[in-house]
Amino acid sequence: MKCPNCHNEIPANSKFCTYCGFKIPQVNAAAGAQTENSQSQFGPSQSNQFNNGQANFNQNMNQQQGFNQSNQTNRSGVNINMDQTSAYAKNYWSYLIHGIKHPSDIDAKFNKYFGLISLFVGSLIVALTFTMTEVHLAGGALSELDGYTGGNTSATASFGTFFGVLLICVLFLFLVFSVTHLVTRGFLGDKTAGYMADMTRYFHISSLGLLVGVVGFVLSIMGSFAIPLAALCLLFYYSMVSMGYTVLVFRAHTENHFDRVYAYVVGSIILAIGIAILMALLAGIIGASALTSLNDLF
Repeated sequence: MKCPNCHNEIPANSKFCTYCGFKIPQVNAAAGAQTENSQSQFGPSQSNQFNNGQANFNQNMNQQQGFNQSNQTNRSGVNINMDQTSAYAKNYWSYLIHGIKHPSDIDAKFNKYFGLISLFVGSLIVALTFTMTEVHLAGGALSELDGYTGGNTSATASFGTFFGVLLICVLFLFLVFSVTHLVTRGFLGDKTAGYMADMTRYFHISSLGLLVGVVGFVLSIMGSFAIPLAALCLLFYYSMVSMGYTVLVFRAHTENHFDRVYAYVVGSIILAIGIAILMALLAGIIGASALTSLNDLF
């Protein structure tokens, strides 16, 4: 069946559209079917007479039904929200699986916010992996210092590392995609998808990298001996993310007279400048965290 709001194909008997969240009016559909059955059973004149005779009754019943439905919605609002959340989660999982099996099929229809979800999930995984790496490599020494000084240096360092890396990773992924969208839409004239829908296409390509990033986080929990493997997993994740830039640029529907190669080169220069700024920002965050730790010691 099709969603009445966004007209995308959704499973039959769905309560909510997994693309736009629109509530499917199943009660109205049932009422329409009942009306058609009544018209086929009675003749035109008999049907009109029946409808006129039952007008007040139907009106009262509709009011009562609306009141009951409102009360039921209020009572089971949590269940409705849970059903909608479950539908989104299942469709997002389908999005990831499809990206792993067919990463180049970027024209498949999915919710336009799934790319944003992948961006934040990937950033969270990277930040957690870096934090666990710091805990294994420097956590023991910082804990000993805390034991001598009575401070809380280890917790402060872990807190600063997590939020600092999370912020940098989010900014980096937004930067890479935004430059990609600028090149494909601004330089090449590809207007087949908006910003959020294009983001879903972009991170669809790196679905396998996201899964490998999760494996890297699990390895980082196991101990310092697994940190090199975790680093390789993160490297693979960022390689897959960077690959999305190349794929979207060279698969864009060109409308302008701008060569793809030149567009790719100009975008790469813009991206390099942006990454340099982010690296400087990261160095500033690390430096501020180190100064905070030294202040706690003294």
